Amino acid sequence: MTDKSKPGKVEKAHLLIVEGNDEKNFFEAMLRLSTVSDFQVMDIGGKDKLRAELRAINNEGGFDNAKSIGIVRDGDGNNQGAFDSVCSALKSVKLPFPSRPLELCEGEPRISIMIMPPEEVESGRMLEDLCLEAVAKDPDTQSAMLCVDDYFGCLGEQADITHKPNALPKARLHAFLASRPDPDLRLGEAAQRGYIPLDSPVFKPVVNFLRQLTAG
Repeated sequence: MTDKSKPGKVEKAHLLIVEGNDEKNFFEAMLRLSTVSDFQVMDIGGKDKLRAELRAINNEGGFDNAKSIGIVRDGDGNNQGAFDSVCSALKSVKLPFPSRPLELCEGEPRISIMIMPPEEVESGRMLEDLCLEAVAKDPDTQSAMLCVDDYFGCLGEQADITHKPNALPKARLHAFLASRPDPDLRLGEAAQRGYIPLDSPVFKPVVNFLRQLTAG
């Protein structure tokens, strides 16, 4: 399954690098559900630390143990910029990099990059958007999302209550999670608890990304 060892050393055949602990919990839950094995999920503590973390891995023993590396990053309002930043970090440690997101770059190791959410035309969306889409389409959670829509519709009528574009999906997801039996969980914890329907077709590109890394 997944590995919880500290960042800086590659110990499994397939390495998945994510921004933070929340994403780590989410992807560990996704890996368990999809039965994709032999993955080490590495939390680097923030997207701005990718270059330094790759150098730390290089200093610790390099990437010899890794057959493949997947890197996941939110678009943060600029999908192309996020992708270019990841490629630049890979280049800094002389690793190959793909020409576009979700492409598998053959080499040693094989590398692919996923900008979240995957295959998204609208720039700047994030993991929370994908989770909101999943719960909105799931019969068990649709009614709660209708209440969330009403709540934010009401807030929108109040001129002094606004959210920045990147904060709104997080706020909406927090409101949904407040409707669950344990209302104070973060996204990754909620995924571990089963509050996010990870078997939703919405997540198929994510599962395909993970399986692609282990193929061959």
